[in-house]
Amino acid sequence: MKVVYLAHPLTAPTREGIEANRRAAAKWAAWISVTFKVAVSADWIWMTGELEETKANRAHGIRCDKALARRADEIWQVGPRLTSGMVAESEGHPNVYDLTGIPLAPEGFRKATEMQIRHYIAAQDGEFL
Repeated sequence: MKVVYLAHPLTAPTREGIEANRRAAAKWAAWISVTFKVAVSADWIWMTGELEETKANRAHGIRCDKALARRADEIWQVGPRLTSGMVAESEGHPNVYDLTGIPLAPEGFRKATEMQIRHYIAAQDGEFL
Protein backbone atom coordinates (compact mmCIF):
# COMPACT_ATOMS: atom_id res chain seq x y z
CA MET A 1 0.00 0.00 0.00
CA LYS A 2 1.25 3.46 -0.89
CA VAL A 3 2.02 5.81 2.02
CA VAL A 4 1.04 9.46 1.57
CA TYR A 5 2.28 12.09 4.00
CA LEU A 6 -0.43 14.74 4.41
CA ALA A 7 0.57 18.39 4.79
CA HIS A 8 -2.15 20.92 5.68
CA PRO A 9 -2.07 24.41 7.25
CA LEU A 10 -2.19 24.28 11.04
CA THR A 11 -1.07 27.57 12.55
CA ALA A 12 -3.74 30.11 13.45
CA PRO A 13 -3.89 33.15 15.74
CA THR A 14 -6.10 31.36 18.28
CA ARG A 15 -6.37 27.86 19.75
CA GLU A 16 -9.86 27.67 18.22
CA GLY A 17 -8.33 28.36 14.80
CA ILE A 18 -5.74 25.64 15.29
CA GLU A 19 -8.48 23.21 16.31
CA ALA A 20 -10.51 24.11 13.20
CA ASN A 21 -7.44 23.44 11.04
CA ARG A 22 -6.85 20.10 12.79
CA ARG A 23 -10.45 19.03 12.17
CA ALA A 24 -10.23 20.04 8.50
CA ALA A 25 -6.96 18.11 8.11
CA ALA A 26 -8.44 15.03 9.79
CA LYS A 27 -11.35 15.10 7.31
CA TRP A 28 -8.89 15.30 4.43
CA ALA A 29 -6.77 12.45 5.85
CA ALA A 30 -9.71 10.09 6.31
CA TRP A 31 -11.22 10.91 2.93
CA ILE A 32 -7.90 10.53 1.07
CA SER A 33 -7.17 7.20 2.73
CA VAL A 34 -10.54 5.67 1.85
CA THR A 35 -10.94 7.26 -1.58
CA PHE A 36 -7.43 6.61 -2.93
CA LYS A 37 -6.75 3.42 -0.92
CA VAL A 38 -3.54 4.76 0.62
CA ALA A 39 -2.11 4.86 4.14
CA VAL A 40 -2.03 8.48 5.29
CA SER A 41 0.68 9.71 7.63
CA ALA A 42 -0.24 12.87 9.55
CA ASP A 43 1.17 12.63 13.07
CA TRP A 44 0.90 16.36 13.57
CA ILE A 45 -2.91 16.08 13.76
CA TRP A 46 -2.77 14.24 17.09
CA MET A 47 0.49 15.81 18.34
CA THR A 48 -0.90 19.33 18.15
CA GLY A 49 -4.03 18.22 19.95
CA GLU A 50 -1.99 17.02 22.92
CA LEU A 51 0.99 19.38 23.04
CA GLU A 52 0.94 23.07 23.88
CA GLU A 53 1.87 25.39 21.00
CA THR A 54 5.41 26.44 21.97
CA LYS A 55 8.56 27.08 19.92
CA ALA A 56 10.17 23.92 21.32
CA ASN A 57 7.15 21.72 20.61
CA ARG A 58 6.79 23.19 17.13
CA ALA A 59 10.47 22.52 16.35
CA HIS A 60 10.14 18.95 17.63
CA GLY A 61 6.98 18.46 15.60
CA ILE A 62 8.62 19.68 12.40
CA ARG A 63 11.54 17.27 12.98
CA CYS A 64 9.07 14.40 13.42
CA ASP A 65 7.11 15.50 10.35
CA LYS A 66 10.24 15.65 8.20
CA ALA A 67 11.30 12.17 9.35
CA LEU A 68 7.91 10.69 8.45
CA ALA A 69 7.60 12.66 5.21
CA ARG A 70 10.98 11.36 4.00
CA ARG A 71 9.74 7.79 4.45
CA ALA A 72 6.45 8.36 2.60
CA ASP A 73 6.02 7.48 -1.06
CA GLU A 74 4.38 10.84 -1.76
CA ILE A 75 3.57 14.10 -0.03
CA TRP A 76 0.19 15.69 -0.66
CA GLN A 77 -0.20 19.34 0.30
CA VAL A 78 -3.87 20.20 0.81
CA GLY A 79 -5.95 23.02 2.24
CA PRO A 80 -6.57 26.63 1.35
CA ARG A 81 -2.91 27.73 1.13
CA LEU A 82 0.70 26.55 1.18
CA THR A 83 2.50 27.42 4.43
CA SER A 84 6.17 27.59 5.40
CA GLY A 85 5.69 24.48 7.58
CA MET A 86 4.26 22.54 4.64
CA VAL A 87 7.21 23.60 2.48
CA ALA A 88 9.69 22.57 5.20
CA GLU A 89 8.05 19.14 5.53
CA SER A 90 8.27 18.58 1.77
CA GLU A 91 11.79 19.89 1.19
CA GLY A 92 13.84 17.56 -1.00
CA HIS A 93 11.14 14.91 -1.48
CA PRO A 94 10.88 13.71 -5.10
CA ASN A 95 7.08 13.23 -5.13
CA VAL A 96 5.32 16.33 -3.82
CA TYR A 97 1.84 17.26 -5.03
CA ASP A 98 0.64 20.77 -4.28
CA LEU A 99 -3.12 20.30 -4.15
CA THR A 100 -3.76 23.48 -2.18
CA GLY A 101 -6.74 25.44 -3.34
CA ILE A 102 -8.73 22.33 -4.26
CA PRO A 103 -11.67 22.41 -1.84
CA LEU A 104 -12.87 19.27 -0.07
CA ALA A 105 -16.47 19.29 -1.21
CA PRO A 106 -19.28 18.55 1.26
CA GLU A 107 -20.33 14.93 1.79
CA GLY A 108 -22.20 13.63 -1.22
CA PHE A 109 -20.34 15.92 -3.64
CA ARG A 110 -16.75 14.74 -3.15
CA LYS A 111 -16.48 13.02 -6.55
CA ALA A 112 -15.60 16.44 -7.98
CA THR A 113 -12.74 16.80 -5.49
CA GLU A 114 -11.53 13.29 -6.30
CA MET A 115 -11.54 13.99 -10.03
CA GLN A 116 -9.64 17.27 -9.59
CA ILE A 117 -6.93 15.49 -7.61
CA ARG A 118 -6.71 12.56 -10.03
CA HIS A 119 -6.45 14.99 -12.96
CA TYR A 120 -3.73 17.06 -11.27
CA ILE A 121 -1.62 14.03 -10.34
CA ALA A 122 -2.03 12.49 -13.80
CA ALA A 123 -0.87 15.74 -15.37
CA GLN A 124 2.23 15.71 -13.12
CA ASP A 125 3.36 12.13 -13.60
CA GLY A 126 1.32 10.77 -16.45
CA GLU A 127 -0.69 8.15 -14.56
CA PHE A 128 -3.86 7.90 -12.54
CA LEU A 129 -3.89 6.50 -9.01
